[in-house]
Amino acid sequence: MKLQKSKGSVWDDIAADSAEAAQLKFQAALFDAIRAYIKKH
Repeated sequence: MKLQKSKGSVWDDIAADSAEAAQLKFQAALFDAIRAYIKKH
């Protein structure tokens, strides 16, 4: 396995294109918000 320097974020590295990376970032933020809401209530 060859190590490679990240381009900025994990999502940018694993996504096929910038649109997919943006969608993954949005989903991650949404899931974090849902978890925080559930924990609070």
